[in-house]
Amino acid sequence: MVGAVHDVEAIGLVSAVGALSTGLVELLLEIALLVVTLVSVRRSRPDATAPFVAASLVLFFATVAMPVGPALTMALMSTSSSAEAVLRVAIVGHVIALVRTAGLALMLAGVARLASPARANA
Repeated sequence: MVGAVHDVEAIGLVSAVGALSTGLVELLLEIALLVVTLVSVRRSRPDATAPFVAASLVLFFATVAMPVGPALTMALMSTSSSAEAVLRVAIVGHVIALVRTAGLALMLAGVARLASPARANA
């Protein structure tokens, strides 16, 4: 029985380390998207800069909100029933997923602008 407890603790630790490292890599990639946009895209295709900047900011917000949103919801709902708390955490998770989807849509809009010919008045 003692071995099983240590296995559960080890699995929890590995899971936490994996989630933290994944979140940090996501944040670094979103910062890199912003830097590349502001350095390279803005110089060569200023008309495509806005969607990429908006995408990087929205995705950055969603990545930060992903662990914070449900934890904050649980803390604020400490007196509610467990079923209601789980429902609200699920709703927060879905809202964050929708925000992330909006960020990806903005990124696609930027890619579409880059793929189209540059406008003469841009």
